[in-house]
Amino acid sequence: MFVVASAAMMGADLAGHTLTRDGDLVRVVFRGPLTLADAEGLRVRVNEALAGGGHCYLLIDMRALTEMQADARRAIGEWGRTADRHISGAAIYGASFALRVLTTLMLNAVRVLARQDLVVHFARDEAASLAWLAWRRQQLARDEAARGG
Repeated sequence: MFVVASAAMMGADLAGHTLTRDGDLVRVVFRGPLTLADAEGLRVRVNEALAGGGHCYLLIDMRALTEMQADARRAIGEWGRTADRHISGAAIYGASFALRVLTTLMLNAVRVLARQDLVVHFARDEAASLAWLAWRRQQLARDEAARGG
């Protein structure tokens, strides 16, 4: 479950993990296992951020994530496959080797099934993650400017 807090409140108590939103950035801090209920809560909150249009970037702290339960991974995969709007980029830090492997496998399945390229970057820490997200914003802004949008 998540605790949600920020200037732009995104929901109610989802105990254990935290999710905050600041403009186009959604920060997620995982603590303990990621359950199906947690994955569903995350989906709802991120979809709220996506509903406003524009871009949505994720900054994910996995330092205290202990496991991703199979049903949670399936729910995230299904969410990626059926989503109308997509995340512009996600930076993940603090993931153990095992969680990086699980996350990569899950994201590869989303890419194949949804035929979308969810751009994810694994970084060593929060500062490196934020730097990558700044680069990603610039990259997308250049691409949109080149298309005239």
